[in-house]
Amino acid sequence: MEFLFLAAIVTGALSLQIQVSENDLAQWELFKVANAKEYITPEEYFRRRYIFLNELRNVREHNEKFKKGEVSFDAEINEFSDLLIEEFGAMMNGYKLPKGYKRTGDAFNASDYARLPGNVD
Repeated sequence: MEFLFLAAIVTGALSLQIQVSENDLAQWELFKVANAKEYITPEEYFRRRYIFLNELRNVREHNEKFKKGEVSFDAEINEFSDLLIEEFGAMMNGYKLPKGYKRTGDAFNASDYARLPGNVD
């Protein structure tokens, strides 16, 4: 089973290499250096590169739409561009308090600290 997975990754990586320009690969190298990215295994390296190159293509397509006035903002590559959206969401969405955490202190009550005017212009 692992062999099939590895074969699929390598085949995908090789087919991707055929479709990728030298400029895209240079962008990948710059991304890794700028964000201090290191990948332990070849599988992880090729997986992250595939995700990054796909995101690079998406950013370029989006920015073409921006230039044509079809969308209202431009996009850029950032330090998360080698993550799937699910990975990003799992990593960044929702802080979880440690089990057994007890809140201390009182809730902030603004009326204890300031007088507000009766009306505002």
